[in-house]
Amino acid sequence: MLGRKADGQPWRVGIQDPEDERGFPLFVLEVVDKTVVTSGGYERYTVLGGVKYHHILDPRTGWPAETDLLSSTVVGDISSVADGIATAISVMGSSGAAQVLGFKSGDPSSARLTRSAFEALLIKGKKSALMTRGLTCHVISLTPEVCLSTLSG
Repeated sequence: MLGRKADGQPWRVGIQDPEDERGFPLFVLEVVDKTVVTSGGYERYTVLGGVKYHHILDPRTGWPAETDLLSSTVVGDISSVADGIATAISVMGSSGAAQVLGFKSGDPSSARLTRSAFEALLIKGKKSALMTRGLTCHVISLTPEVCLSTLSG
């Protein structure tokens, strides 16, 4: 999203409910001069023998990643890097998200750089989601019953 809308307001990006039909967002993000990238296995998949196989593969097993996350949205300055981070979080799950985002990095300077450059909104299901602190004032919940917690490391 480049700049602001013509009326000076931030851009509003809907974050899809991974468990509902297309066009039903759970959240809206308000952003200015940021890229917004979402990874999840809810749109690109196949069903074989009653089992759903999505396209996000875990490199440790070669099989579709199985985590507690339905989708991971990353907000940042560089789309290609945000895409890689969103996919990595989709593979590692919410427990690995803090590490991927730099909250548990051994190098404090790289953690600061990562924290300031990328934020995340992670959907665990209709009733649960996590976000980084930097998105606190930028996320609008469209479903009041969703428990939106802050991701910490």
